Amino acid sequence: MGSASLKIEQQNPADAATISFQNTQRLRPRQSCLKNYNSRPSFENSSIQLKARKMRAIIFAIVSSILISGCSTSPFCSINCASEHESTFNGEKEVLLTPGFVYRSNTGISGSDLRMGAYWSSSLGGSSVILIVLPHKDTPPMTGAKLSFNINGNINTYAAVMKESIPNFHPSTHSDTYFSPNVINQMHAQYFLITEELLNSIVSAKDVRVRIDLENTYLEGVFSDSSSSAAKSGFIDFSRKLRSSRDKS
Repeated sequence: MGSASLKIEQQNPADAATISFQNTQRLRPRQSCLKNYNSRPSFENSSIQLKARKMRAIIFAIVSSILISGCSTSPFCSINCASEHESTFNGEKEVLLTPGFVYRSNTGISGSDLRMGAYWSSSLGGSSVILIVLPHKDTPPMTGAKLSFNINGNINTYAAVMKESIPNFHPSTHSDTYFSPNVINQMHAQYFLITEELLNSIVSAKDVRVRIDLENTYLEGVFSDSSSSAAKSGFIDFSRKLRSSRDKS
């Protein structure tokens, strides 16, 4: 009986290996579940990062639309915005337009090599309007750039003038805020004296092309593009405000 009892307590090595393997198999699903559970935070983090990127894109789109929207009198609007100002000291009236884009084609998404703005003051005299042109590439020649308009096939060319040589051209602090002098200096702003008659022509004409000759090259674009960030829409508002200010004088 003692011998038989001893055999029962002994265990075959092969059986032991089988039991061990079975136990291991039973544990594996739990380990797999534990592994999947531990990996969940990484998916959650990825989802949070994706949402954050989408939110940043939305915020950027909103800010961009505010910056490029025309016809705004907000001091935060620096592109294609027309506004009026009247001096509380002597009643001098000013109308200004921050430079808007002149696109390479009529599509409005073709890119832009130059921007155009305008300025008028009741102290300028006559019917003078100052064009402010900001070329994005190259620098103007020492003798000044030349600006040409092709209005329905008729070409008119104007030579740049020094800012200091324009009589009574002294924008108020209000104007400087809109014109952002630092940006203008960095982009080699060019100034051109035109008449209100030409202003009305480029605003009303169906097809207007513009070209500026610089030191080593020239830049050109379609002024008659009427998208919201294009220069023409801003000039239309500028022309309307100029007539209003003149009528009040």
